[in-house]
Amino acid sequence: MKNVFGKVFCLVIALTFAFLLLSCASLTERILSRDDDTRTSALEEIRKMDNDSKEKLVPVLMDNLYERYAVDALVVIGPPAVPALIARAKAGDDNPAISALGEIGPAARDAIPSLIHMLVFEDGIGNQFGENHCRVKVIDALEAIGHDAVPALIGELGNENSAVREDINRILKAVGPVTKADVPKLLVALGNEKSRKYAAGILGDMGSDASEAVPALIVNCNRKLTHLEA
Repeated sequence: MKNVFGKVFCLVIALTFAFLLLSCASLTERILSRDDDTRTSALEEIRKMDNDSKEKLVPVLMDNLYERYAVDALVVIGPPAVPALIARAKAGDDNPAISALGEIGPAARDAIPSLIHMLVFEDGIGNQFGENHCRVKVIDALEAIGHDAVPALIGELGNENSAVREDINRILKAVGPVTKADVPKLLVALGNEKSRKYAAGILGDMGSDASEAVPALIVNCNRKLTHLEA
């Protein structure tokens, strides 16, 4: 009797798994359909799913990443798709994963360290991400993710690469406003010769929110005057 029950149980599990596979396949076909109404209906269905169900769709959609409609679905899935998109973005080729992370926006905050790594490190940006369009995608994604990226971005204002410093400064201005909570990191950046002018500019734009930075900014101004007099 136990043996029969075990076989029945295994059969039920197998049939359930097969049903899930067929459901995913059917939904994927609708997502990739050329018919607008069919795709819209499929995306609405995804929005109503729980995260576990959304996660099951991710591998199939990642296999179709170069299809614009698959990217749309991954963006709708949101956070459950972020780990797979990060992994694909790290591949270094010009793929839509970077843009998809940006389209997900603040909910893709877990991608911030990887995106900054792509932008900053020579062995990444110099080889894999050196193409201008890839670099622009990384910058756009960080801007879209927004303020959660600020602390890590401030930490890179003193990067050895002047082009990276300019990019970081541009992103910080785009995601603003920088808040009082960011002032301590900006004060550290103010003490670095490479990041000083960027930190001073950001603190100046903050107005009264940066009041605690005034003494350090005065020191910075005096340093400039001394340099000019010399």
